[in-house]
Amino acid sequence: MEMMVRLRTARRIAWLLASAIAIPYLSIPAMAAPQAAAPVRSVVMFPVEAADGIGNSQVGPELNAALKDALSSYQGYRVLVYSDKLPAVQRLVAMQPDKKALTTGPFSEDEAAVSRAMTLGKAMLADLIVVGSADKYVFNDKDGTADLSLSLQVFDGATGKSVQTVAVTGRGVGRPQRMEGVSETAVMRDAVNDTVRKTMKAITGEEYLEPRQGQSPVIESKKRSKVSWIPMLLLSLGVGVLLGGSGGHGGTSAPATGGTENPPPPPL
Repeated sequence: MEMMVRLRTARRIAWLLASAIAIPYLSIPAMAAPQAAAPVRSVVMFPVEAADGIGNSQVGPELNAALKDALSSYQGYRVLVYSDKLPAVQRLVAMQPDKKALTTGPFSEDEAAVSRAMTLGKAMLADLIVVGSADKYVFNDKDGTADLSLSLQVFDGATGKSVQTVAVTGRGVGRPQRMEGVSETAVMRDAVNDTVRKTMKAITGEEYLEPRQGQSPVIESKKRSKVSWIPMLLLSLGVGVLLGGSGGHGGTSAPATGGTENPPPPPL
């Protein structure tokens, strides 16, 4: 009887110890759960238009692609580059043929152009509408540098009010400098990337780092995996204590001899 009381007491103590140690760890994932994600805002980005003085025809397309990729990399933005081939635009023209004149640019050179962009952006139910222009691009062949100036306007798609105006200048530098045969295309793209980084900083308030090829994003699952096995280990130890205690001393059960641990003496 005394052995049974000891075993019951051992079980209770083991469960209490296992629970006291495991409960804080079991609560860690819930405490560390991320907050609800911010709502995603749809963005219609109209093609950046190059000023008349910009002779390099690649500047506009390079800027458009880089801006779209950069803004799409931030959580909370779903970016769509405007095209008159988009289903929403085609539907608008089909329902209101008089709107067809609005579907072609330019979209940023004056108030009338911006108004066209606003009408189309609202038809696509955009939360934000972005229009802009490359105002200046200069390539210095002697120094192997390029300077690019960009102006962007961000509008609220629902109210049509201006949300933000961004004006930045980026620079591209040939590597190494002053080396004969520096490619203007490479320097121009360097200027585009620098311009985009500054633009993203102005719009989002966060730095933009171009993803490296072959580099995977860092995920916090490793930290969680280190924590997740701890409760299971603690519970296993607790069960092991229980199983070990239920077997008596040395893993052998006590014989049923009237409640005593020692066998009776042999007969004389």
